[in-house]
Amino acid sequence: MAIFGTLKENDLSAISASISDTAVDVFVYDTTKDSDGGAWRKRTQNTSWYNETLNTATRGSRKEFPVVAVIVAKGDDTITIYDGDDPDLPMWMVMPVLTGWDSTTRVSALNGIIVMTNHGYNGTMFHIKFIEDSYNLYDCRPGVSLNSYTSRISDRATVASYSGTQISNIGLIDADINDVAMTVLPNAPIDSATGLPIPTIAVGTEGGVSVIKDDGIVVDVIHTVFKNITQIFFTEDNLLAYLAAGTINQTYGFHYIKIPSGDLDNGTDGREEGTHDVRFYNGDGRNYIPSLGSRAYGHNFIDGAIGYNDASSGGLMLLEKNAPINYANSSIAFVNTDYNTGWMHGDIKGAFLSDTDTGEDFGPEIVTGGDFSNASQWTLGTGWSINGSGQAVHTGSAGYIEQAGTFTGGRYYQMTADLISGSAGNFGMTNRNEPNVAQPHNQSTFVDVYCVGGTKIYAMWQQRSGVNLNTINLYANNTLTVDNVSIKEISKFYYDRSVNDVPLALFGSLTKTPVATGADLVAYSGFSGSNYLQQSYNADLAPGTGAYSVSCWFKTGTSSNDQYIFDRNGGGAGSRNLLLIMNTSAGNANRFQWWHRDASGNVTEIQISDKTITDNNWHQVVALNDGTHYRVYVDGEVSSITNNTATAPIRNVVSDNNPPMFVGIRHNNVSPMLGSMALFRYSLSAPTAEQIKKMYDDEKVLFQENAKAILYGSSDAVTALAYDDTTEFLHVGTSAGRSEFQGLRRINNTTTAVTTAISAQDSLIIEQ
Repeated sequence: MAIFGTLKENDLSAISASISDTAVDVFVYDTTKDSDGGAWRKRTQNTSWYNETLNTATRGSRKEFPVVAVIVAKGDDTITIYDGDDPDLPMWMVMPVLTGWDSTTRVSALNGIIVMTNHGYNGTMFHIKFIEDSYNLYDCRPGVSLNSYTSRISDRATVASYSGTQISNIGLIDADINDVAMTVLPNAPIDSATGLPIPTIAVGTEGGVSVIKDDGIVVDVIHTVFKNITQIFFTEDNLLAYLAAGTINQTYGFHYIKIPSGDLDNGTDGREEGTHDVRFYNGDGRNYIPSLGSRAYGHNFIDGAIGYNDASSGGLMLLEKNAPINYANSSIAFVNTDYNTGWMHGDIKGAFLSDTDTGEDFGPEIVTGGDFSNASQWTLGTGWSINGSGQAVHTGSAGYIEQAGTFTGGRYYQMTADLISGSAGNFGMTNRNEPNVAQPHNQSTFVDVYCVGGTKIYAMWQQRSGVNLNTINLYANNTLTVDNVSIKEISKFYYDRSVNDVPLALFGSLTKTPVATGADLVAYSGFSGSNYLQQSYNADLAPGTGAYSVSCWFKTGTSSNDQYIFDRNGGGAGSRNLLLIMNTSAGNANRFQWWHRDASGNVTEIQISDKTITDNNWHQVVALNDGTHYRVYVDGEVSSITNNTATAPIRNVVSDNNPPMFVGIRHNNVSPMLGSMALFRYSLSAPTAEQIKKMYDDEKVLFQENAKAILYGSSDAVTALAYDDTTEFLHVGTSAGRSEFQGLRRINNTTTAVTTAISAQDSLIIEQ
């Protein structure tokens, strides 16, 4: 176990020590955060523990309770308290538990009280009250009167069994305790024995939540099925938060609830009245906003962050919750070892251009003999032939042309081909014998197919796991001639990093360079009529008249040409929405146009020109419809509207003509973005002005020199989390070390693996 930090009282000597203990839980107890600022430590000279013999196996050399105590639970029959005021972290006291109660799991401390819990034997919980000088054992089995044993703290090593008074009608909801947390609520009653407010204690068990209120009453939060509470804590705004699962190794829901006044039945899965749910596993078919997707294992939950420790879908999720007003208006950000999405607001529908890789756009060629010069390389199905010019021809009934090829399930692939004649409308890559399986998001009967200029075919799909991973199947049910077929895996930096997982198709190639010297985040540039990004028709992008927003970062200089950030248009007179930098209108070469047209051709546009945006510096733009008005924010501030459409009606922008979305280009392949772009996001919700300012402040530091934006190392499996509410730093543990984040930016890291736990308080960090 490693310890880092500085001394609390004089801040002179740095701590860089290690403890040989193997911990199941660690807790940094900073007594200055107690209700009296830790003053209770100076009035305990009459206690048995203060006056007991020092320098023994269970007691160190110091009488006074430390200002900062490092409490370690080892999962055996003891907890050990170390003196955090000393840079050598000496043992201050060992607290044994009773014989038979030898599976201590979690510890918490507040107002001179340490609570430690037991898992697997009689629902045991210990309260060590230093001001009262009492060592209390509680048998908390449900349905059983509370058996308690109390002794002086100095007698802790001599207790062989428990006995004592019985207090009727009190018991926890379940005997197996997974986690414990403490807080002092406003207007909590004063304990006459200590002079301090009485803490409220929350316990997460394998049968639900029990809250021991400051009046001594125990109330339960009941889940019928998903009742294994693996983590529990109180928030600064006095909500109770917990992670609920079906089993110890399954994640289901991350809950924020008001502290109940009585027993709360949360139903089968915890969605009943009184619960503010931030996330549920989306495998149940319900849509929750904001959605955290279908990651299966999220074993680290603290206020504002979730750590996923599944090897295939790990990573860090940051949460800026808008609670308890409207959770659907919250924002989330995903941070892994190779991307950082920035803040994604509410009902996010796509998060792109957020990666850190500057490598190749595509993987190696998968097709052999895509020029059809050797007919023996292909198996020709119904209607297929290869003509004398070395081209593949299909006529008549539906059929396949096939060859061996290696694919990976879940990965995205892009096919290109030359269309010599005929129509590409029903041609593409599919899974043999499954031509009606829609991929990747219900846009066609086989894959997304694009045909550019009538001569070039593009198709994109997500390979289904376990289905024809070793076969290339090109399918057609119309007459056409094709040549020069190529299939390559799409590099992950064109993926959609939101929960929707619908990547952009790359037409041509783009240049990828760090947004600043030494920075992690990558900028995308080189947009042109033949080099751009496109997502085929996606009904999820249709805002109608409802709230929605588009945000991105860009850098460009002054030009005589318009520069499109995005354009969603199906051609003709159908609905359309777009955002572009206008450089050619009315002699003003520095303004945005935020433009909307409905199916009837009615247009609302707003233009802004009060911000400098073509100075070759990075800028953030957020354009939105808040349900009442269209607005454009630049660098966190709302812009003045220069035309007279501020009060024009919100247009009903729907999906007639099945509009694709173009990024970095106009829909007819003109007016490209001439500079660089990063962090493009599309959401069917609109952030508030305060949220936009926070987005800007948190994201702008990612565009500075040497800015680190991702988890350190190569593993996305998060093993532990801790937040230091004094420094406001988030500590994220993985097998590569501990990444230290300030907001969205990583400011430091260690290189020693974190396996179990982190606790941090005022720059003192304990990690196992």
